[in-house]
Amino acid sequence: MIATLQNGTELKTKNIGGSIPWDDFILKNKGCSNTIEEVRVDEDASKLPNDKITIDVTSKYHPKLKAVKSIHTTNNIGITVNQNGFWGWERHKYMTVFQGVDGQHAGKADDLRIKVKTVSHKQTGTKLNKIEIFNVSKNKLVARYKLTPSTELIINAKGGQGDDGRKGRKNETSGGNGGNGGNGGNITLIKDPSVSKLNITINNTGGRGGNGGPPYYNTGVKGNNGVSGSNGKITNQVKTITLKF
Repeated sequence: MIATLQNGTELKTKNIGGSIPWDDFILKNKGCSNTIEEVRVDEDASKLPNDKITIDVTSKYHPKLKAVKSIHTTNNIGITVNQNGFWGWERHKYMTVFQGVDGQHAGKADDLRIKVKTVSHKQTGTKLNKIEIFNVSKNKLVARYKLTPSTELIINAKGGQGDDGRKGRKNETSGGNGGNGGNGGNITLIKDPSVSKLNITINNTGGRGGNGGPPYYNTGVKGNNGVSGSNGKITNQVKTITLKF
C-alpha cells in the first residue's frame, strides 16, 4: 500500500519494501475474499452483478485517507462440479447399515438440469456464458457461473463404486459378494439460442461393482463381483430461457 497525496507526494515505508503495513488499514471487499496478498473471486456469479470485484481501503488513523479499486473479472478459470453418488463403503453415512460379509451397494449420482445463455460482460463487452446448475434429485440450486465460451466446465455425476465383499465365514463355502455400483446421473442440458459455443464435459458413467471377497478356506470359492451401474442419459434441448442473476 502506497498513499499518494494530491500534490503527488508518496507516503511509504522504504525499509519494509516500500509499503505501509496492512494492519494500518481497514479493508472491505465485494465479490471476492479479503485476503491481503491476493484475493479469490467468488465463483457465484450472482454476487458479481457488474462483473467486477471491489476493494475498499481506509486508514485506521486517518479516515480521510482511503481508496477504492475495482477490477474487471476475467471469467476464464475452469471449474469442476461434483454431484456423484456415494461409494459403497460410505453407505453408513446416509442410512442404517447391517454389515455382513457382502459389500454395500453404492449410491446413484444426482440428476441435474443445466441452463446456459450467452450475455455480454458488463465492463468489457466480451461474450460470457451464464450457466445455472440445478440438482433435480435434491431440488436445490447447485451453482451459478459466468464463464467465457472457451473456458472448460466439467460436470461429474458418476455413480459410486460398490464396496468389496468381505472374507467368508468358517461355516460358509464362499466369500462375500461385492456391492453393486451406482447408476450415473441423468443430465438435461438446455441452451438458449444465443449460445454458439460451450466448452463442457459431462461425466455420468455408472460406478463399478465391488470385488467379491475371498473364501475362509482355500477350498471355497470367491464371492461374486457386484454389478456395475448404468450410465446416465444426456438430453440436449435448445429453447429460450431466462436466468435471473
